[in-house]
Amino acid sequence: MHRVGRAALTAALAITALAAVALTAVNAAPRPPRDRYTMRVEFFEHNLTVVGHLLLEHVNRHPVEFRQLYFHIYPNAFRARGAGINVTSVSDDEGPLPYAIEGVDGTLLRVTLRRPLRPGGALRLRMSFVVKVPRRQDRFGYWGGVLALGNWYPILAVYDEERGWHLDPYFWHGESFHFYFADYDLWVEVDEGFVLASTGVLVETRRLGGGRVLMHWVATNVREVAMAGSRRYRVASTELWGIKIYSYFLPEHERQGLFALEVAKAAIRVYSEHFGRYPYPEFRVCETYGWFGGMEYPMIIFITSRLYRPSARGSLEIVVAHEVAHQWWYATLANDEANEPWLDEAFAEYSQILYVEWVHGRERARSAFDAWIRGPYVRYLSRREDVPAALSVWNYSSPYDYYNAVYNKGAYVLHMLRLLMGDEKFFRLLRTWYEKYRFRFARIRDFIRVAEEVYGGDLSWFFDAWLFSSGVPEYKVLSAEAIPHLSGHVVRVVVAQVGGGGIRPAAVPVVVATAEGEYEFKVLVNGTGVLRAVVPGLPRWVVVDPAHEVLRLGNVERAPVTVVAEEAESLLPYALLAAAYAALAAPLARALRMRA
Repeated sequence: MHRVGRAALTAALAITALAAVALTAVNAAPRPPRDRYTMRVEFFEHNLTVVGHLLLEHVNRHPVEFRQLYFHIYPNAFRARGAGINVTSVSDDEGPLPYAIEGVDGTLLRVTLRRPLRPGGALRLRMSFVVKVPRRQDRFGYWGGVLALGNWYPILAVYDEERGWHLDPYFWHGESFHFYFADYDLWVEVDEGFVLASTGVLVETRRLGGGRVLMHWVATNVREVAMAGSRRYRVASTELWGIKIYSYFLPEHERQGLFALEVAKAAIRVYSEHFGRYPYPEFRVCETYGWFGGMEYPMIIFITSRLYRPSARGSLEIVVAHEVAHQWWYATLANDEANEPWLDEAFAEYSQILYVEWVHGRERARSAFDAWIRGPYVRYLSRREDVPAALSVWNYSSPYDYYNAVYNKGAYVLHMLRLLMGDEKFFRLLRTWYEKYRFRFARIRDFIRVAEEVYGGDLSWFFDAWLFSSGVPEYKVLSAEAIPHLSGHVVRVVVAQVGGGGIRPAAVPVVVATAEGEYEFKVLVNGTGVLRAVVPGLPRWVVVDPAHEVLRLGNVERAPVTVVAEEAESLLPYALLAAAYAALAAPLARALRMRA
């Protein structure tokens, strides 16, 4: 348990009265449809301390009763770095309650209730806590005069009837977070001149005297609250459909900060048009310091400062587009990031490519796909074995495996699903998926069910092969033949899967080239696949998947097309048809001349 100094404890006592006023006002309100957090916190920059009081109004919406509740206290993951959280008291309306710090990394708070909380029952819990922020470039840290507060306060763990309590520890290389939707009233006291950005909407700023101000933020129907702040921040804003969009950046990065603002606006526009409308009234992009590229929270994202260099403009655009996409995939369509990270990270990764396609065109999107997804994963496969994309974060042996499997391979699976379904059905799927599960918890099995409904058929074979299994195939043209036809030639191409550790059925593009042009077809290769199609002109060669639409190994190789003569009887129908045409054409031509 982290200890704090006398000054911090004195400050905690000093704000108790003001916190009680705020909490009492909220207590008088009717029971909310969601849980409600009311918090009163102070940030002291001189010693990087956050002193807070929290009131949680909770309703048991499960069919089981609880004798204990669990909270995540993620700052304790940073105890070895001189940071952490000290929970100083927990109580209900009748008085103090026993509590204990648990978990392999000390990031769980177990609260024993006074009496069992029955289904439909409600309670109010109060907590006081002190957080020590590390001097660290991280999503929870302070560096270069910039504060990043992600996952910084006690937050109720999720319970479900299938898995029980979700008590995953802190995951350093990604996210292991899973939270209920709730409403927040947040009062934050900081020094005057300290510019603060938070999840929610700033509804009031009050001067307290002594160089301090109190900000009141309100956030409705969000999974968590994050904040960033700095005395050095400059702020720019724009608007889209009544949505206020803000960019917070350091003064030396004004040009990049304004660019990040425009990217966020464009991303909200295209994602709203294709997935469903952004549901909140405001959104914020904040320059912070971190080992990551970006980090997502409801209504606010952190982007690492190194991407604000002029030379990193392309990466800044991609990362902002990725993190904005998490407002759909994670923030509002809610998944369990620890056990099913594919549902948010792969979707955000592929959404950044869709952003490029919708804003800059398909050619730029193809280049972005190669640079950010295909190229990195092919390089990964040159060093490591392929692994499934649908595992939990704990099932990957290293961050390198996790990132490549979940982000890169995971996005590739979505791209291949688009190829299989076609654009109309694929984008209808994304819209339907978001519409059905917005502000709800969702599982991979739910997505597969919705995909099959939109597709109109079974897709278990696709997801079993590409999402839940490992193995990357190559493809080889076994034969390519062409037979003369009145409209050109009938081509017959046999494609076989080579390697891959088992059959990996996929809709594979096959391109047939003639003197007149190139013609692309999709062939379902289930071990082998056969293309039969008519093309104009004389076929010269065929190639399997020249643009690497399918996750595969091997180079792009042209296979020559052999023209074969038909047997006489097979030509008879065409000969009879040609003769009949000639017999009709001559009299018709004479009649037309006489009429002229």
